[in-house]
Amino acid sequence: MISSSQLINKLKKNNVNFFSGVPDSCTLELSKIASKDKKVENIVVASEGLGISMGIGYYLATNKLPCVYLQNSGLGNATDPLTNLSNKEIFKIPLILFIGWRGAPGVKDEPQHIIQGKILRNTLSNMNIKFENIEDVKDLKKIDKLIKYAKTNLRTVAFLIKSKVLIQNKKLLSLPKRNLKRDLKRYQVLEILLKSLNQETIISSVGYNSREILQIKKKNSINNKFFPLIGGMGHTSALAMSYNHFSKEKTICIDGDGSFFMHLGAFLNLNQIKNKNFKYLLFNNESHESIGGKQIDSKHIKFKKIFEGFGFKKYIFSNSLKSFKKNLKIFLKNNNGPIAWQINIGKGTFPNLIRPTKSDLEMIRKQFQK
Repeated sequence: MISSSQLINKLKKNNVNFFSGVPDSCTLELSKIASKDKKVENIVVASEGLGISMGIGYYLATNKLPCVYLQNSGLGNATDPLTNLSNKEIFKIPLILFIGWRGAPGVKDEPQHIIQGKILRNTLSNMNIKFENIEDVKDLKKIDKLIKYAKTNLRTVAFLIKSKVLIQNKKLLSLPKRNLKRDLKRYQVLEILLKSLNQETIISSVGYNSREILQIKKKNSINNKFFPLIGGMGHTSALAMSYNHFSKEKTICIDGDGSFFMHLGAFLNLNQIKNKNFKYLLFNNESHESIGGKQIDSKHIKFKKIFEGFGFKKYIFSNSLKSFKKNLKIFLKNNNGPIAWQINIGKGTFPNLIRPTKSDLEMIRKQFQK
C-alpha cells in the first residue's frame, strides 16, 4: 500500500503540479489530497474525456506535465482525445494517467468491471501507452522512470492502481466535511415513491440510486418494471428516453447529479422524440457519493433554466420531506411532459446496502422485457 502523501510528493518532485479527472474508489485519495495541497491545482470534471482535455490545455499553456485520474470504466470517455489529440501521431502531447483498475484479473469485483478489467492492459498497449502497476512503496521508483520517458518522447504514460492500494491520509480525516444541511435522504424519497407507483416503469442510474431501489423492492415486494444501470454512468437519461419513446410506457428516469452532468447533451434529443409521459427525477447531493463523496461544484448551477432550455414542459423542486410529498402527486399525474423534478438531498444510505450479482442482472433484464 501507498499513502496518498507519498504519491503526491513523488509527483511534485517530478514537477507535476496539475491534476484533473473523475475520482473513483481507487484514485479518490489522490484527488482528495490534490484538492487540499496548496502547491498543486486539482479540477474535478464531469467526464474522463474532459479531464484529458483539461490536461492538454494545461500542457499547451505551461509546457508542464499534467496528471489525469480516472477509473478504467471511464477510459472509453477518454479515448477520443487520447487518440485524436494527444497521441504521438497527432500533437505529441505528454500526459500522466492514474487509472483505477477495477476488475483486475484475480481480483473479485462487481460484474460491470469484469470486461474492462480483463482488457485494460491490451487497450493501453493498442493505444501505444506505456504503463506500470503501482501496488506498494517500492513501485514509486517506476514513476520517475515513466515520467522521464513521457517528457523525453512526448508520450502519454499510465499507472494502474487497484482497489485499496492508496491509503487515507490521516491529516485529511480530521478536516471538517462540507455540510449541506439537508435532512432529506434518497432512500426516504425512493421508498415513498415506489409505494405510490401504479404502472410506471423505472430506469435508474449507477450507484446508490439503483442499489437502494433494488433493496426497497425486495423488502416491500414491489413489482413495477425496473431496469438499473449498474455501469454506464451518464447514459441513464438517453437510455430512458429511448425506452419511453419506443415502448410508449410511462417512464420515470431516476438519475444522480454526477450522471446528469457527465453526458448532459443527451437532452438535446428530448424535443425530437417528444416524450409526453417521460418523467425525469434528479437527486442532487452535490457529490459522487457512492465513490467516496467527492464534491461536485454545482451550487451555482440554475437547474430550472437548464431543464426549461432543453424543452421540459414543467419543472418542480423539493428540498424537504414535506415539499416532496406535496409534489409527488403533481409529478406522477402529469402526462403533458416531459417533466423534471429536482430533489436536493443529503448524503447517506442503508447500512449493508445490497449489490446485484451477475445472475441477478440477467434475471432483471428478462423480467423487465416480459
